[in-house]
Amino acid sequence: MLRKLTQWLISFGGLAVAFAQQDAGKLRGVVRDKVTREPLAFATVVILQNGMVKGGANTNENGEYSIAPVSPGTYDVRASYAGKTFTISGVVITANRTVVLDINMEASVETETQVIVDYKVPLFEKDETVTGKTITLEQIQKMGTRNITTFLSTSAGVYQADDGRAIFVRGARSDATQYFIDGVRVIGALGMPQRGISQLSIYTGGIPAEFGDVMGGVVQITTGAPSGFHTFGGEIQSSQFTDPYKFNLFALNASGPLFSRTKEDGTKIPILGYAFSGEFQHERDYNPPYGGVYRVKPEVLEDLKQTPLQPLGQGRIFFVNRANFLRPDQIEKIPYRQGAPLRQWRANLRMDLRLGENAYLKFGFSGEDSRIVSWSLSRALLAYETAPVSYSRTVRSFIRLQQTFPGDTGSLIRNFFYTIQFDATRVDGRSVDDRFGLNWFRYTHIGRFQTRYAELLVPTVLPGNLPVYESAGFVENEYLFDPSNSSHPVLANYNTYIYNYLAQNPRILFNPLTLRREPSSRVVNFVDLVQLGGNVNGIVGAQTRIYNLYFAQGYPAAFGASFNDGEMFRVTGQAAVEIGRHNLKAGFEFDQRYSRFYGVSSSTLWQLMRLYANRHL
Repeated sequence: MLRKLTQWLISFGGLAVAFAQQDAGKLRGVVRDKVTREPLAFATVVILQNGMVKGGANTNENGEYSIAPVSPGTYDVRASYAGKTFTISGVVITANRTVVLDINMEASVETETQVIVDYKVPLFEKDETVTGKTITLEQIQKMGTRNITTFLSTSAGVYQADDGRAIFVRGARSDATQYFIDGVRVIGALGMPQRGISQLSIYTGGIPAEFGDVMGGVVQITTGAPSGFHTFGGEIQSSQFTDPYKFNLFALNASGPLFSRTKEDGTKIPILGYAFSGEFQHERDYNPPYGGVYRVKPEVLEDLKQTPLQPLGQGRIFFVNRANFLRPDQIEKIPYRQGAPLRQWRANLRMDLRLGENAYLKFGFSGEDSRIVSWSLSRALLAYETAPVSYSRTVRSFIRLQQTFPGDTGSLIRNFFYTIQFDATRVDGRSVDDRFGLNWFRYTHIGRFQTRYAELLVPTVLPGNLPVYESAGFVENEYLFDPSNSSHPVLANYNTYIYNYLAQNPRILFNPLTLRREPSSRVVNFVDLVQLGGNVNGIVGAQTRIYNLYFAQGYPAAFGASFNDGEMFRVTGQAAVEIGRHNLKAGFEFDQRYSRFYGVSSSTLWQLMRLYANRHL
């Protein structure tokens, strides 16, 4: 199946239009003297992140300041006036919101002072028009999970059935929630290294119109910005020797400047910086069950593989799987799901290039590569050694140009800025049996079969009462089986047992050569073999299921393979200007996507070959 989706979206308007993917926040307030309560004109207010200045403004004659745009994140706000500085650390700026921060500093003191205080989140936000929650990296690190959707489930109005599962916002379906990572709309895997996340925001109600017709919620993930100094970190978590699930996680993060410019006073200004984070995760069981699972003991399973069937019934011979008669002492409970491992790589790289005083070029790369064995309860008892394997890979990148024109402090029009972003995403996935890969026929290949035909001679009488035999055509007489090249030796053992048993215990069959019913060890055709309890290429018999609840020993991992891939390319842009206390914005978006899927059924291929085998006759 091939589906091509090309979508154009061009919008212009006031306070909100369709360019939410690049939205930033805003910081404004008033600087006053702590003692006299008088506004401080022409004070300097700057915001710093990881030791780097990210923006600033001077107050007007009323002590008012405004800094925009401000990328979502955690900042230190520093006000300077007459040789005195006052710093508020830990100010959280979120997308689509204006943070009002009034600064009261001791400006009347004659000596130079430097004061640092912690930011206190106000009980009510003055411009709060949406419902949701914002989670910072510091809060994420204190949670008992590393899953993004589980972080989001702590917000009111968000439901999650279990840790790591999809979220449902206010009763909407899980696919009704839109995700953005650094302005890139998410398709494919959402995986991000924990240290790569600076801020995580979810909107559950009152969603701005710029997001379009959203039925669920909106999630915005902002990655960490480069640091002004070199930092390195690592993390290792392991339960390899403490529990049966064997969880192992290795994480690495690094950040800092790659190139700096030295000012006349000797201070260095980073020109190009980077922030990298990566994780590797491996687990024996990625979703441990409560209370454990039951399986047949390995030695019992090995015996069932070698001798899978036994005869049943009187007169008409029929064979059943011996696993139907398992005893309690042949089954054991284990605390983990055998055959359910997980392997994942997650990485994120962000680079910021400073082109000028108020111009930046930002690059971003992120992705996830995973291998998951698709375990199911039906395989737990007897077929836990084989299962289909799902591979998925998601790679996304973006480049963004941003430039700001602050304007004069007292002017009516100020803080004009524009951004243009290009981003691309590639998604690839496949579900296969690792043993066979792209060899479609091997998925349900039991062995080599050969049909022998016999001419059916029917007695008749010619004129003159002359008895003769007349040919009525050819009929299937014997179905031979060779298991030597079987791709599924255990399933071949089902057939081998049937053929060996019939060789010693003939049954009564019609013989087309003698036109009589007589003892015979023959298997007539593939239908006869399947009815007896055997398997043929492309068809597994009924005895490969136990009570129609569990897959029996030797059950195929998959009956075919499936593949999917998708591509997305987007161009977005926006411009905004501050007029007094009002913001005007305009933006556009171009979105082009391709989504492809195809699957190959091994069973269908074998059935088609049987149908077309003698079509030329």
